[in-house]
Amino acid sequence: MATQKGTPPAAGERSTGISIAAVPKAAASVRRMKSWGGLLGFGLVYLVSWREGLPLADAALRALLGGLVGSMAAWAAGVTIWRHLLRAQAAAVARAASERRRPRMPGGEAS
Repeated sequence: MATQKGTPPAAGERSTGISIAAVPKAAASVRRMKSWGGLLGFGLVYLVSWREGLPLADAALRALLGGLVGSMAAWAAGVTIWRHLLRAQAAAVARAASERRRPRMPGGEAS
C-alpha cells in the first residue's frame, strides 16, 4: 500500500528511504539482468526440450514458461543485489559524514 508524502508507513510496511527505481544505474542494471535471465531461461529450456524430442508446440510452451521463471529469478536476484549495494553505499556516506563532523584534537587524534 502506497503512502502519501509526509505520512508514516503502515504497521506492516518498512520505509528505508532508498529506492532502486530512483537510481538510474541500478534500475537499468535490474532491467538488463531481467532480460538476460528471460532469454537464458527460454533458450535453455527450449534446448533441453528439443533434445528430448518434444514436439515444437510443447517445447515452445515449456520454453516460454522457462523464460518467465528465468526473468523473475533474475529480477529477484538483481533487486536483492542492488538493495545490498545501495544500503552499503548509504552507510559509507553516513560514516564519511560523521567522520567530517567529529571534532579533531590538536594533536591530530580524535577521541
